[in-house]
Amino acid sequence: MYDHLGQEFGTTNCILTGDFNAEGCYLSNRRKKTVKLFNDKRFKSLIGCDLDTTVGKSDHAYDRIFVAGPLFENVKEGDGMVYRFDEKLGLSLEEAFQISDHYPIDFEI
Repeated sequence: MYDHLGQEFGTTNCILTGDFNAEGCYLSNRRKKTVKLFNDKRFKSLIGCDLDTTVGKSDHAYDRIFVAGPLFENVKEGDGMVYRFDEKLGLSLEEAFQISDHYPIDFEI
């Protein structure tokens, strides 16, 4: 997909982000070894497994940011952030769930 998009749009700079269900019961550590995004050296994963992107009681990084291309050569693995809106706004778990079951993720270029 990445190679196709690069040819189609004439750039190798790429951001892939969103809910990848990239941990827990959706993706075991064993299966993760076969997923190209985690193993292709062209990509950097800015949201690591050590971060929790879910509002619930689980502790998983379902949401991810992958970058590739020269625009991101100064970005480091793990540079992504999780915005814990419940903590920032003093919300209960129930109130936070009314907004979303995932925290927003971001990074700086």
